[in-house]
Amino acid sequence: MTTEKNRYVYAAAATIVLLLAGMIYAWSILNAPFQTEFGWSPGALGLNFTLTMGAFCAGIILGGFLLKRISLRIIIIGSGLLVCAGFSITGKMSGNSILVLYLAYGICCGLGIGTVYNALISSIMGWFPDKRATISGILMMGFGASNLVFGLVAGTLLDLLGWRNLFIAIGLTILAVFTVCSFLIKAYVPPKPTETKADQSNDYTTRQVMRLPSFWRFYTFEIFIAAIGACVISMARTMSIFIGTTEALAIMLVGVLSVFNGIGRIITGMLFDKKGNIFTIRTSGVLALLTPLFLLLASWTNQIALLIPGIITAGLSFGSTPVMASAFVGKNYGMKHFPVNFSIAATFLFIASFSATIGGWLYGFAGGYNAVFVFLAVLGVLGVIMGETLKKV
Repeated sequence: MTTEKNRYVYAAAATIVLLLAGMIYAWSILNAPFQTEFGWSPGALGLNFTLTMGAFCAGIILGGFLLKRISLRIIIIGSGLLVCAGFSITGKMSGNSILVLYLAYGICCGLGIGTVYNALISSIMGWFPDKRATISGILMMGFGASNLVFGLVAGTLLDLLGWRNLFIAIGLTILAVFTVCSFLIKAYVPPKPTETKADQSNDYTTRQVMRLPSFWRFYTFEIFIAAIGACVISMARTMSIFIGTTEALAIMLVGVLSVFNGIGRIITGMLFDKKGNIFTIRTSGVLALLTPLFLLLASWTNQIALLIPGIITAGLSFGSTPVMASAFVGKNYGMKHFPVNFSIAATFLFIASFSATIGGWLYGFAGGYNAVFVFLAVLGVLGVIMGETLKKV
């Protein structure tokens, strides 16, 4: 089999791994048993999502460094073991302390998933120099689509297995799939400078990147845009019920959010390759701003028909952010130091995830989601403004 064909096998196997790893975004469905059985508040559960994203970002950084030191296969299997442990411990916890949830699901699962996420994206993008943003979008589509796949069978699995057994089953499945796929993926090893005539002038070290104002403007833009989607993803089910949907429809809308999260990643990759930085950034900013506006209108008018476009734009805009991060870093700062540079850029997800915690507190304080929607609208305006500062990048 030629290298050209091999790279598609690597990409397909990596997408499967990321599909399972994307279970991290099913939190708005997975957290339901903890509210009913243990009585934990939306704010406390929102904090778990924030901790998960923090550990996820730490794992992304770890994956960037590990990829230079150990084999990709060991990284994938090791990540599978860590995620399996996190889900299994969560399934067995007594509920006496929410700290167990924070440590098991938040830290273990988030760290393991972040590690494999960066290792795979950095490895596979190297095999596709002709369409890096597009392949990045496809890989991240798999990561974002997990919520849909799980959402479609969530009710059946919860009834059939019970939530404790379901968590354990998820952990074991992730470990098994990670292990099998690790034997089907080969990390890309860039040629040594003496072996290529490619221009190395665009290869910035991590230290150089972190001194560039353009990087920090882009980083801030990503925080504002991703914060909107992160908050909606964390609370999509309860937000939908607040606006007037049934439980079944709320779960279906979580799936719709996941679908457009995945679609947004593919579209963003293609747009970036064809239209470049600013067009993609502007598109993402407008979609993010539309999200809270649709949600506010849906809440004020009690029209579920207005909720649906809000869910769609939330998925599209949030899905765009990790693809823009990988494409922006690769295009503007080179691929030589990409794993570590990308890991630094991807930490915007952790800061953005605090919107879920803030949203939970605002909901508890105001007794409804309208205050949350106004907060997200402010973030959207700031994101659009910051995006315009990147016109010359």
